Amino acid sequence: NGDEPVRDANGVIETVESSEAIMPGDYMLYKVNLKAKGPAVASGMNVADALPEGVEYVSSETRLCQDGATNPCTGPVYPTANYDPATGTWAAMESGILDTNVNVGGTETLYLLVKVKEGAEGSTITNTATLGEFDQLDSNKKNNTSSATFTVGGTIAGTIYNDADASWYFDESADKPFEGVTVRLLDADGNPVKDSSGADITAKTDAEGKYLFNRVALGSYKVEVVPGEVKVDGTDVNLADYKQTYGYDSSTSREQAGEGKLVTPNPIELMAVAPNA
Repeated sequence: NGDEPVRDANGVIETVESSEAIMPGDYMLYKVNLKAKGPAVASGMNVADALPEGVEYVSSETRLCQDGATNPCTGPVYPTANYDPATGTWAAMESGILDTNVNVGGTETLYLLVKVKEGAEGSTITNTATLGEFDQLDSNKKNNTSSATFTVGGTIAGTIYNDADASWYFDESADKPFEGVTVRLLDADGNPVKDSSGADITAKTDAEGKYLFNRVALGSYKVEVVPGEVKVDGTDVNLADYKQTYGYDSSTSREQAGEGKLVTPNPIELMAVAPNA
């Protein structure tokens, strides 16, 4: 519901695991955990966690589990702890207040909800949290920093049309788009790319002949046109009755029209510098 997340029975923001590529507009939940391993209680803790480029702050909350029963903590909200998105500082536990600390074995967790920014396609985004000095002696500073990284995916799009005059380009005033064409996403070797259920990833052209593969991880791909019943200019036709005006896997000579398979000749490279094709 907008930026309001769905919560579980404990009031904790729910998350789902997915094999799909992350895209702009998606929400990500960072969980920053502090665990007091002793020998003394912990207080006066501040954590530096400036959000990286590519994400924007939505909301945050801190939960405290003095018994360390869950990690990350799913216990009650600890209202006096707060995260400041302007400074990127999590004031986890106050200093110098009697009986205000994290018990030995206790866990404190910052839940930090962010949204992937528009235009972040192809970006590798790393968020780093670092524990600063606190009231007690830190016997192991090597475990005071932790990072989480993800890469934003990209898109592959195109137009399939009836090149009636064999002009080799789409003339909107003369050429009619094919509607309802099934296109299949392939890897660079020509094998179908599968979704999480094991099915081929496909798309269909719209009334303007345009197709779009969204949430595509960076890498090398090809696109295959699947012959079948489609529409062109409102008429039902079969793609098997048409020839390509481009000789895939060869040259662009008109004499080679119709040769080869209906597959893009060279791999489409989705890279960080060019995440949309």
